Amino acid sequence: MKRGTGTGLIVGGLTACLTVMVDRAIASPIVAGCTVQEYVTGIPDPMMLSFDSAGVLYVGRQNTEALPNPSFPFRIAPGGGSFTPFGISGFRDPDAILVDTTGAISGTPGSVLVGGGEPDGLGGEGGRLAAVLPNQNVIPIFGPSYAPSWTNPNDLIFDSAGRLLFTDPRIGEVYVSTGGDPTRLFSDTAIPFNIAVDQFDRIYTGDLDGGIRVWNPDGTLANGSFASGLFNGTNTQGTQAGVPMAFGPGGSWGHDLYAIGNGSLYRFDTVGNSTVMGTGFTGYPADLAFGPDGSLYLSIQTEDRILQITPIPEPACGMLVATVIAVINRRQRYAH
Repeated sequence: MKRGTGTGLIVGGLTACLTVMVDRAIASPIVAGCTVQEYVTGIPDPMMLSFDSAGVLYVGRQNTEALPNPSFPFRIAPGGGSFTPFGISGFRDPDAILVDTTGAISGTPGSVLVGGGEPDGLGGEGGRLAAVLPNQNVIPIFGPSYAPSWTNPNDLIFDSAGRLLFTDPRIGEVYVSTGGDPTRLFSDTAIPFNIAVDQFDRIYTGDLDGGIRVWNPDGTLANGSFASGLFNGTNTQGTQAGVPMAFGPGGSWGHDLYAIGNGSLYRFDTVGNSTVMGTGFTGYPADLAFGPDGSLYLSIQTEDRILQITPIPEPACGMLVATVIAVINRRQRYAH
């Protein structure tokens, strides 16, 4: 009885200890097989995310200051924890962001594209796309552009052919550029907000109606009902959220599509079958992005923070189990 009680105490104590450790690591939300931690906190109104190859994270910002005060996108060094404004001059609405690794659009490799809206002086708004060069000088790229053309880029992405694609939720359209002025690729009455591209250059839009739709590279609709009902509330300005999405980079993530909706993290296969990977997400989720470290990152605009979701390595789990067994065996030997 004593030996059994002692073993039970050890197992119970270790279990309690491990539970506390895991709870502190993941807090809330919880994602199966992963740790969840705050990568950076106190970052004002974070929106779209984009990594460079060195692991530096660039973050767009939803400008909630009294306009026309300028805002700056942010730069976060690998490892997180702190952030700095990026760019010598600010922007009115720097929520869209994308690293231009090859310089295909900016003309300078490693520049950061920043998009948003600009007032037209008549109560309306036009779209602007600029580039922050590696030396942090800011140069204009496209715009200002006014309706019926693009008016406010929201989410930017490159496909494998090097085309720049972006959503414009103000007019419900997706635009494309191969270096020249952006042209309309397709319209979506459900209002595209977020955008992702798979390995076949099919375009996925996360729309304001909570749906995900799939489009062929030429802009024709491939699947109008890939997913639905993925609602994410409103931001600090009362604007409806889209559906943040990112494709897995391989490894334990595979190459499936990951998306946030209804406070949960979903994994979708190629035909739209979904699995709930995590729960407990709160606030206004703006964007998902995988980093070169293999972690998944989520910006939460209304909570001024960015979360890091990292798979737990299987060898580490095996070592943990082995350690627990070794302690139990040692305690049993002492009990004889």
